[in-house]
Amino acid sequence: MIVCSCNVLTDKQILETLQSEAPGAPRSPAQAYRCLGCSPECGRCLVTVRRLLQAARLDACDIGCPGCPGAVEHAAHAPAAANVLPFDGRPRVAPGDEEPAEAPAVPLIAAE
Repeated sequence: MIVCSCNVLTDKQILETLQSEAPGAPRSPAQAYRCLGCSPECGRCLVTVRRLLQAARLDACDIGCPGCPGAVEHAAHAPAAANVLPFDGRPRVAPGDEEPAEAPAVPLIAAE
């Protein structure tokens, strides 16, 4: 399918830029265009190109692998830490810290 009509680029051409296992594989639409020797013209295709790149990175990598280029996307799906408490509206105090003491009452002086 043609993704960019200005440069006549197909989805296959965009995805082929990711086939290199080199660390220089494109991670953004601009980098993919540079790999193909062109640049975006009108910009209508950028959302589609970005989605293609993100989907390909997530499909190509197992969650948790050390060199995953989609680590940011994976982090959004990671389970929450076990020691995180749900927010109930009350301020939290770090372990070992004491509750703050109440401020001493200051007598008001009447203006004359």
